[in-house]
Formats: sequence, C-alpha cells, structure tokens
Amino acid sequence: MNGENVSTRHYINSYIRNYSNDGMEFSQTRLRIKNDSVETSRQAYVPLKEAKLLWNFIKEGRDIKGHKIGGYTVISMNGVLKIGCHEIKREELDRFVEKYNW
Repeated sequence: MNGENVSTRHYINSYIRNYSNDGMEFSQTRLRIKNDSVETSRQAYVPLKEAKLLWNFIKEGRDIKGHKIGGYTVISMNGVLKIGCHEIKREELDRFVEKYNW
C-alpha cells in the first residue's frame, strides 16, 4: 500500500487471492496512489483526478451508478463500491482518503 512494486497475485484453484508481503492473506481490495493514478491491489489503475472527482460525488451523496472512471463503470455504491469487477469496501475508501488527506 506504500508504493512498493510487489506481486500480490496467486492463483489457487481458479480463485484469485491476494497476499501481503508477509504471506498473510487479505481478501479485500486495497487502494494506493502510485504516480498519477490510484492503483488497486488487483492491479487496476484509474487517473488520480478522476478518483478525486468520484470521491467528491460519494461524499456529496450523489447517485454514481453508471459513472465512468478510467476505463471502468461504477455499478453500485451501497457500503461497497462496485466498479467493473472490483468491490471496494467503504472502510477501505475511508482509510485511503484519510491516508492521503482528501
């Protein structure tokens, strides 16, 4: 989450599971800023400016279903932000925005 280049993907019985550097499993999608993008722990990137705009819409309580961010479309936001095949828990969004002082 701090910008290191690490591979977090392991394919096990056709399921993708994410692992941290110490081998401890974490299943939820994590976010970090890398260069001018927000990167997920599943190696998806979206432009930083578009991510900030989406976060502002979420804070304002706007309906974001169908919003385009990078090459992805928001499916829903109901405690979990669903974008493309990613599901990002609200707790992770809150951790991310607090870390980067958004």
